[in-house]
Amino acid sequence: MKVGKRAFVGNSAMAAPGRKVPKRSLVAVLSAAPARGTVKAGESWLGSPPAPLRRSAQGSADERTYAPPTRLKVARACWEVARLVPLTLAVCLHLGVVAGTLAVASERGTWAGVLAAPVLLWVAGLVAAVVAVAAKWLLVGRVRAGSHPLWRLLRVAQRAWPTPSSRWSRHRGSRASPPDRR
Repeated sequence: MKVGKRAFVGNSAMAAPGRKVPKRSLVAVLSAAPARGTVKAGESWLGSPPAPLRRSAQGSADERTYAPPTRLKVARACWEVARLVPLTLAVCLHLGVVAGTLAVASERGTWAGVLAAPVLLWVAGLVAAVVAVAAKWLLVGRVRAGSHPLWRLLRVAQRAWPTPSSRWSRHRGSRASPPDRR
């Protein structure tokens, strides 16, 4: 297995022994790297088995990818910290149910704690549902009837946190950017 300079292997992509990802090449997310001898530098591959993906030349500065400015690093760090919020809320709900059950059991006895546990779980589930719906409304907004492109998910990220991707997707003529249909 060999990965060349400035090559990109996407999340959960498979690069098995005997495969090669030449310099400036791309293996898409959840895709397999092509076998040696079938790939040239700068090519992109998608799927399993891998199929060539057409990619137009982009006139972008390498500094954004390989030496990003501090503001981009800070934006990425904030986004990664924000990803911890749902996990933290889930852990807090679990701890709240356990603490509530133990508090009732210590005050009123073991059987009262056993009977309180389902009620506390129901309340925790209700809180989780309300928080999920509120987050959906905040990040996505109201879903209207009609046909919506899959790339709409990219818009969620752009609304949640302004990043370089929000500027990147505005280049509608680029093949690398997803279609922006509103």
